[in-house]
Amino acid sequence: MRLAVICNETPFPPIHGGRVDVLRRLQAFHKQGVKIAQLIIWCGESDLAGQRAALSENLCGMVEEFTLLDISRAWHSRLKRLPRILFNSLYVATRDVDPIKLDLLVEAARIADVNAIFLDGLFGGKLALALSARLQIPLFYRSHNVEHTYLRQQSRVAKSFRSKLIHWLACRNIAAFERQIIARSSLVFDISIEDMTYWKSQGFDNVVWVPPICDPLPLSLSPLKKRDVAFLGNLFMPNNVQGLRWLLESVWPLVILKSAGATLRVAGSNPVDEITQACANATNVELVSNVRVVSDVYDAALVMVNPVLVGSGVNMKALEFLDTGKPVISTSQGVKGLPVEHKALFQLADSASDFASAIVEALNNYSDAVSKSRLPECYRPEAITTVIKMMSVVISSFKSAQSLGIADIESQRK
Repeated sequence: MRLAVICNETPFPPIHGGRVDVLRRLQAFHKQGVKIAQLIIWCGESDLAGQRAALSENLCGMVEEFTLLDISRAWHSRLKRLPRILFNSLYVATRDVDPIKLDLLVEAARIADVNAIFLDGLFGGKLALALSARLQIPLFYRSHNVEHTYLRQQSRVAKSFRSKLIHWLACRNIAAFERQIIARSSLVFDISIEDMTYWKSQGFDNVVWVPPICDPLPLSLSPLKKRDVAFLGNLFMPNNVQGLRWLLESVWPLVILKSAGATLRVAGSNPVDEITQACANATNVELVSNVRVVSDVYDAALVMVNPVLVGSGVNMKALEFLDTGKPVISTSQGVKGLPVEHKALFQLADSASDFASAIVEALNNYSDAVSKSRLPECYRPEAITTVIKMMSVVISSFKSAQSLGIADIESQRK
């Protein structure tokens, strides 16, 4: 199996769940013998040199060839994109590929003997469709969210005018595009049980649940001072910002009323001003930015919390929290997309008073005994073998169709 993998953005650094999911899948494919013949990624043009170095260093031996496509932020490039934005989502329009570059990518895929396209995230879908059609090979799509729902939610909870505008532009015509990608894919590997159920209710029978991969947690490198409660996640996406403000402003004061000495560490990447200010205004709260090793935070905490209030897909951090073996207090939204039996591994609370009470109870009942991971095995890297088997069947059927001289393979599938 030789794949061309198309990603919305670079997996380095893995500063949010989407990037983490992509990186771990690339690693799992490689360990199971799948050849990543091409990795096609978009990034801002100012990052090209640094990203090339990061990719070379971190994907050495895992990817045969990678292509970086720049999202130019120059004004002339933005003006050139404007007509496309009128008819496409902003995130899709910024990833459009001109005909000359497309021809080069098609030829590179032929030379690399690529036999399937793996679209990891929605927004590079136009390129994925073009490569699949030109090369007459199957397209597989990894769905991270019901994107049209997720983007609308992000737009609603965004605070700044710029963020609201970006998410509004991202929502334009995205639902129709998302349906097109799913309809044209041989298989859709959905991250979420609930999202898969939604698409099946819409008449799509090619969607299967494929849980995200959670690698064993790394060893802590820089031990931090002990804190009672910890949150770890990106500190810039609107849904995380909203959830953390609810935790800091509505939940945490109730915890302090019941347990005056309780401490909270908020850790993650690129905190926006709202988070910095909210942490500064709260009692016994420490903000730690851009932690290099997640285990530094996990090992120093007694209880993990996931206060997210809106979203789609699956919270990657929720699975890592389970892997620590420590009590995890979460909203129902924070475990959305997981099977019912896996949701039962969390302590769920949706009101501020219930969330605070659950934190206090978990702290009062905490034991110093070594905690074992509660993460189910279906989230381990070895589970990727199921995906590989499903893709192998489809690739074989495409090859058989080609050998029989069937010109339009995609129409035969439908």
